[in-house]
Amino acid sequence: GNAAFSLSWNADAQADLAGYNVYRSTSLGGVFEKINVGIVQQPSYVDMGVTTGEKYFYRVTRVAGSGDESSVSETVSMVMPGVVNTNVVWNSQGSPYEITGDLIIAQGSSLIISKGTEVRVAKGDKWDSDTTTDNSVGISVYGTLLVQGTESEPVAFTSAESIPQNGDWEGIVFKDSADLTASKIKGLKVQFAKVGLCGENGLPVISESEFINCSQAGILCDLSTKDINIANCQLSACNTGISVNNGSCTVNITDNTITNCSYGITALNNTYNAIVGNKIKTNLATAIEVSGTNPASSVFRNT
Repeated sequence: GNAAFSLSWNADAQADLAGYNVYRSTSLGGVFEKINVGIVQQPSYVDMGVTTGEKYFYRVTRVAGSGDESSVSETVSMVMPGVVNTNVVWNSQGSPYEITGDLIIAQGSSLIISKGTEVRVAKGDKWDSDTTTDNSVGISVYGTLLVQGTESEPVAFTSAESIPQNGDWEGIVFKDSADLTASKIKGLKVQFAKVGLCGENGLPVISESEFINCSQAGILCDLSTKDINIANCQLSACNTGISVNNGSCTVNITDNTITNCSYGITALNNTYNAIVGNKIKTNLATAIEVSGTNPASSVFRNT
């Protein structure tokens, strides 16, 4: 139930060894502060002062009996997975952020990711010893997720595998309680997930984003009660590009490009559909499949 890092390093065998000092920073180029009280006698240390979702950098020095310190060791870093109960910011200076276990953004909390940030997600949960069930790693949003990428500097999520495969990680899921008004997805690039973005009761506005090699879908939402807006996105090599079905809402899917998917756009049994200006190329099954309860629903200017 506690967030803690256990650090260890090779012991020093010289006779004048008094112990070690451990230094920590929240950025590689930032100030490293000593976090141990007194001298650490053993070549290990447990840091209990960490926050879930933050990335921490550590260095160690050797302390001689005279009190002189050696130069610092190599720097190691990690992001603490688990439940985020604060407001966390990720930026390009801290990249890459390596996610080794599920990250859960709690209600009332937020994760803000600025342009140029890279995130690498492990194929399996490194903190879960249960190998009998699917332990794919993902991000669950009960609070707020704000992605602030640009075309030239996207926020990039990908697999941490050296040879990535479709479906290596779970993807990003907006849960029923997610704050979809405060959340926004712009300039996001997702690769090798099962579902790039999934909404259990709706999705935030999604624009200028890219979804590649997702084994199930690039964007998926079922039973939404909130309007859906997806525009100017690129989706390729996914089983389904965009799938938004059974929603009591208005669904706007406009000016997207979908390539090399089995299914391009499915928008079935929504209250109102507007499927406009999309370009769909070399799909294996269907380009657009649409139905709705409102006869004024529109499908036009698609190529």
